[in-house]
Amino acid sequence: MIIQLSNAMSLHVTPNVSLQAEPHCDEATDNYDYLPLLSKGRPISALCHGMHVRVGNRSDASRLIARFHECIACAGLASDQAALWHEELPISSHSAAATRRITFELSRPIDSGSSALRAVVLAFADDVAELILIGSRRFIDSPALRTIAKWLTGTDLPDTRAPFVRSYPATDNVPDSHRSASIPEWGLGGQPARPGYSATIGHVWDLAVNPRCLVEAISVVLTRFDGQTQAEFGMIGHPDMTGDAGLPAACVVRVSVKDDTSVAELAAEVNRCLSFAPETKISGDVNITPVGIVWDDKREAYDEAIHVRSYLTPPFDLTLEPCVQDGHVVRIAYGFNQSCFSLEMVRAFDRALAIVCAELTREQGSGKNKALATIGLLDAASASQVAAIGTCGVLPADFTPFRIEQRIASFALSQPDAKALTFEDRSLTYLELEELANRIAGVLGMLGVREGDRVGVCLARSLELVPVMLAVLKAGAAYVPIDPGYPADRIAYTLKDACPSLVISDKAAAVAQNIRTIDVASLLERAAAFDSAVRPPAAESGVAAYVIYTSGSTGRPKGVVVPHRNVASLVAATADDFELSSQDTWTMFHSSAFDFSVWEVWGCLATGGHLVVAPYWVTRSPDEFVQLLVREHVTVLSQTPSAFAQLIASESRSCEKLAVRLVIFGGEPLDTRMLLRWFDRYPETACRLVNMFGITETTVHVTAETLTRAHALTNSRTVGRALPGWKVYVMDAYGHMLPPGVPGEIYVGGAGVAQHYLNREDLNAQRFLNDPFRRWPHVSQRRSRTFGNRRPPRTPRPS
Repeated sequence: MIIQLSNAMSLHVTPNVSLQAEPHCDEATDNYDYLPLLSKGRPISALCHGMHVRVGNRSDASRLIARFHECIACAGLASDQAALWHEELPISSHSAAATRRITFELSRPIDSGSSALRAVVLAFADDVAELILIGSRRFIDSPALRTIAKWLTGTDLPDTRAPFVRSYPATDNVPDSHRSASIPEWGLGGQPARPGYSATIGHVWDLAVNPRCLVEAISVVLTRFDGQTQAEFGMIGHPDMTGDAGLPAACVVRVSVKDDTSVAELAAEVNRCLSFAPETKISGDVNITPVGIVWDDKREAYDEAIHVRSYLTPPFDLTLEPCVQDGHVVRIAYGFNQSCFSLEMVRAFDRALAIVCAELTREQGSGKNKALATIGLLDAASASQVAAIGTCGVLPADFTPFRIEQRIASFALSQPDAKALTFEDRSLTYLELEELANRIAGVLGMLGVREGDRVGVCLARSLELVPVMLAVLKAGAAYVPIDPGYPADRIAYTLKDACPSLVISDKAAAVAQNIRTIDVASLLERAAAFDSAVRPPAAESGVAAYVIYTSGSTGRPKGVVVPHRNVASLVAATADDFELSSQDTWTMFHSSAFDFSVWEVWGCLATGGHLVVAPYWVTRSPDEFVQLLVREHVTVLSQTPSAFAQLIASESRSCEKLAVRLVIFGGEPLDTRMLLRWFDRYPETACRLVNMFGITETTVHVTAETLTRAHALTNSRTVGRALPGWKVYVMDAYGHMLPPGVPGEIYVGGAGVAQHYLNREDLNAQRFLNDPFRRWPHVSQRRSRTFGNRRPPRTPRPS
């Protein structure tokens, strides 16, 4: 399963319905002209409809040719508006070549602005003749085309001329490769557009659905697929439904489907819309809806030798052509523009439509009136299948959750002399880091810090920052990182909300007077007198390790409580894939109050690496940062895309090559096009680039996608598959699983979900939910408030 973010910064299901590729629906006609819905920007073949008639033998064909001009004159066509072509073919009418020729003629539109009709008579070697009629809907509607066919094949002409041809203003035509200007976000499902304009699939339903119910279901499915509360679709013709006498033959239908709409209210809304739907005016500037219905109903009884095509190219980018028999929809053909809709997404639309139709039919039959919000687009079995797609692996079998400080203590024993920390020209080995943190933890205990407490750490980047955070963990408390560069009101809010038992700061005066504070210089002075012996293990890995506050971009900043085991799971999920080891040198580029630093600090130290803390002024100077990367031989780099863009520009001016082998992107959307310059200097085989998606509430990272030059060339927005132990769902506004390719809200479950928000019980109930598909103990799922869509598992493709 692959996740891609939506343009707004937003997984494949197989229900019990299947579709098979097949020709256009036979005898699909409508009784109304639909030119008003066709305008500038539509291919000319969408303006044409056709008919194939078995004429009889060569003699019958000769009589047809003889009366052609009389027939078109009777219909009101001028001689220059209609053309007749006759061809003798030395092949059997039953041959594959004959079928191909007939198909070709049925697919060839009239390309002249004044032409109304083209008739082609094909005479085969086995004394069989076929008639193909192609009419322009600018002049000839469906009943007129059928009448002309009857006249040509033997029906007596009327005694007087019966002109029924009309003329609409010409519309501007474009090549069939034209791509619609209004493509739904779900149309391609994250897949590439295919060449060629249209394709058609058909589906025979086992369910008997009345046409009005189908319109209701289409409204529900469109609002869920589009993520809107109003469905908009075109409708050409309509079946014989009671109360529709005032409905224009060609119209745009807009159905409101709100959060609290019930089944009965939806039926009433559809009634209202079908009664008052406004007819679209004939104009070259009409904004055509991408989805529309062409009704196949009110058909006359024809011989089996007649085949009708309602259009040569679907009039909408996604055209539904229901076939109605005895008042029920028995079949739907889908015609679609392959540059706007993929076959997979058309099938997903059909499956969702079948499920919603079944639910509405069942509900209407029971006399109940439940809310539409209770109806999903997938049945239970299919939803479980999609949930499984969102789980791309499990944590290693030998994984045991650890406390962060205990993991680092193990490296102090196994590699005591290895560099652990560097800041400017000062460094600490793992043994020195362990001893310093132990001494600081002793002071914290003396100051009254106990297990379960929260300790504020308001320190600038320095050599002491990481030992202080580690000491807080050794004391059994959770650290609350606060950037001293933040505005005073932000710092005051964080301290008031977190209510720490102690705050460690650069300057005691920088913190509110009513909070117990110790400056780091005094703390280190006291620590020098303490024993550096290893402290006994504190609480288990399920307790809080840190509380990081969100940015507050969507309201008040929220304190996110994350336990040790989440960090341990993140390290276990990535260590093997990223080949993290004690040979790596990382940078701490980001503020300790930004959760990206959790990955930088503990991802490095929990794998035995060397962490270089970048001074603040260096992080603001791309040239200086490049020099730091060169000087320290950094191999693992974490960057926001905006920072990396500046780094690329600076690095390109450097004479020395970097040792970076792994770059992790996070924190903001990535425009992959900017990576082309990087790939020119550092090929994929030399340096791996990984785009990761995650939020503070899910322990930094959730998904990962290794980027290639192909991603950059196509400007991919893909953020990849869920990490082992994590799982990702895409849901609609009502918490129902969505089919793959349909955009919705991303829900994250598994090993990375935080415990809760601090002091926000109201939000906890809304955002931290029970996971109906849970596969691991101690996990829930969390609404991300980020939107994207899920792609089926396959080779990653550069939303």
